[in-house]
Amino acid sequence: MKKITQKLLLAMFVLGAFSLQAQDIETPKDSLRTFPDKKNAVAAYLGLPGIGVGYARKFNEHIALRGKVTFFAFNILREGVDLSGRKVDVDATFKYNTFNLLFDYTPFESSSFKLVAGLAYLTQTKVDVVIKPASGMNYGEIVLTKDQIGDVKAGANWSGLTPYLAMGFGRAVPKNDVGFGLEFGGYFMGKPATTFEATGMLTPTAAAEEDEFKSWMNKFTFMPSVMFHLNFKF
Repeated sequence: MKKITQKLLLAMFVLGAFSLQAQDIETPKDSLRTFPDKKNAVAAYLGLPGIGVGYARKFNEHIALRGKVTFFAFNILREGVDLSGRKVDVDATFKYNTFNLLFDYTPFESSSFKLVAGLAYLTQTKVDVVIKPASGMNYGEIVLTKDQIGDVKAGANWSGLTPYLAMGFGRAVPKNDVGFGLEFGGYFMGKPATTFEATGMLTPTAAAEEDEFKSWMNKFTFMPSVMFHLNFKF
């Protein structure tokens, strides 16, 4: 009986030691599970039509929501441009500023290929052009100054909500702490609101030229976009 009791105590000791050892082995695995998955990222954008910053939140490995602000502005001044046989000075300004709300769909877990759809609010997307004569003109004894000849001021402005579609590579929230990608698509902006003003001797033809300018600008209803992005997960 004594030997049976000793064997039982020895068996209980061995089982207890094995149980403690198993708990020690499983503890690191359990501790790894306490670290939450990072679901957020901030991003910097560079490309056409400008630069921007953004924030992204992923819901799972396939779907993410992004907010993005992009902006750009430039001015071009060209003097002595040949326009219909006349020398003119052209001063053109382009300004672009949008707020974007985008959904990313990444269909494959093993690939960063994505489809993007969303809306952009165009707060300032406009083109302004001023055309002035480069010099006065002489008609025999008649001399016309630049002010007498007059100038033309024309502009086009796209505003409001517009759809955005794109595709590319690179997750909104990368698998590693840092990721990058490329996205190409565009904005379906619709027809712009146009303005046209002529002064001096150009005033009588302003109505016909305004119609021609408006018809030409109405063709620009789509703005392409090619953007590189660098993402930081947190």
